[in-house]
Amino acid sequence: MNECLKHIEKCKARCCGIVPFCKKDYERLKKRRQRRVLFRMSISENLMIPITYPTAILLVLKGRFFKLYLDLVRCCFLTKGNKCAIYEERPKVCRLYGEIKEMPCVFLKNKKKRKKKGGKRT
Repeated sequence: MNECLKHIEKCKARCCGIVPFCKKDYERLKKRRQRRVLFRMSISENLMIPITYPTAILLVLKGRFFKLYLDLVRCCFLTKGNKCAIYEERPKVCRLYGEIKEMPCVFLKNKKKRKKKGGKRT
């Protein structure tokens, strides 16, 4: 079983919010959307963000992004059961979440036990 799926009941897939997509990938996968996309925000020639909640961008611009992100803004490919409808084809940013130190997941634990100085486990 995928390590992430073990924690879905607790975390409610909070990491699945504003996700940048390659425009070609989004067009190819858009029939599998689970949520209505209000508009697509272009962030570069090749990247876009599908916006599923009307005040998301206004709050991001005002710096009040995080609470809204956790509570309301969801990836358009996230099912009602908090599962990814495009899991095998999800963007690289989704694959890296929880795997690299710059994007930690508080619900995933490092399998390797680290030792403090003096031999005590943390």
